[in-house]
Amino acid sequence: MVHSREVFKVDMLSNASKIICFHNHLSGNLKCSKEDENITNGLKKCGEILGIELVDYIIVGDNDTYFSFKENFMM
Repeated sequence: MVHSREVFKVDMLSNASKIICFHNHLSGNLKCSKEDENITNGLKKCGEILGIELVDYIIVGDNDTYFSFKENFMM
């Protein structure tokens, strides 16, 4: 479970203006779940309120593969 307050705590203390978030899928499957979409949208909204832009949300897979929400026009 991802909580926005935990994600943005260090960013706020560091005076960040932009962040990129990522996580890995242990299965190596890059297909984003509905939960991945919900987390991304929640972080984006929270960042807008705090003035910290979520630049991208990335899912890391096997063999140097990844899925970028920004590159796939999902942000």
